[in-house]
Amino acid sequence: MDQDGKPKKETVAIKKVKNIFESDVYTHRVLRELRLLRILQGHNNIIKLKTIMRPENPKEFDHLNIVTEYCTQNLMNVIRFNAESMSLEHIVFILYEIMKGLHFIHSKGIIHRDIKPLNILVSSDWEIKISDFG
Repeated sequence: MDQDGKPKKETVAIKKVKNIFESDVYTHRVLRELRLLRILQGHNNIIKLKTIMRPENPKEFDHLNIVTEYCTQNLMNVIRFNAESMSLEHIVFILYEIMKGLHFIHSKGIIHRDIKPLNILVSSDWEIKISDFG
């Protein structure tokens, strides 16, 4: 709630997954990602799954909208545009946050098979979030 007692407006990201039933492999990947996001909820360094939007017409269900918290950029862009101004402390902070997230993922018996700068998101508050569990 804000100062006036009104609900705060929250910025979210919506990932539209098209042709979800195009192949069994693709459908399985999407299902795996959703399942893992639900298992990993609650850790600050994992992207938060807000909701999965129901299809407007279940008879013509061919895409899925996945709503997650919004992060302004990925680590690749942070490095690309800030490489010269990043100090050792910045790098240590980012690596520490990634390691905390990976430790949590591994404690659940899960291995993220695609850790790379594009799959590490950075919020406007410099929170580091691991994403893309497909």
